Amino acid sequence: MSSTSVKRAIRTDQAPTPTGPFSQAIRTGNLIFTAGEAGRNRETGQMGDTRDQTRWALRNIAAILEAAGASMDNVVKTTVYTPAISTIPCQPARRWSCRA
Repeated sequence: MSSTSVKRAIRTDQAPTPTGPFSQAIRTGNLIFTAGEAGRNRETGQMGDTRDQTRWALRNIAAILEAAGASMDNVVKTTVYTPAISTIPCQPARRWSCRA
């Protein structure tokens, strides 16, 4: 299988540096892939409660997408791993909603 798309790593100082040899995102053609973005405060490295972690993870993803020339409006799919869906702060008024 041959591909003419170039894979380019995306990096921004507006989100925490990944732990390990990982990229914050990879862009290939018109697609941007992010993965494993933890809810850490980029300035302190600290993780708060579930609400804080959710807020920081989404902010970090938004910063990474912005560095790639995209925004949260371009997101097609999001997967959230949590010990209990009831711990996710649902905010349907802000376009982010939770379903059990």
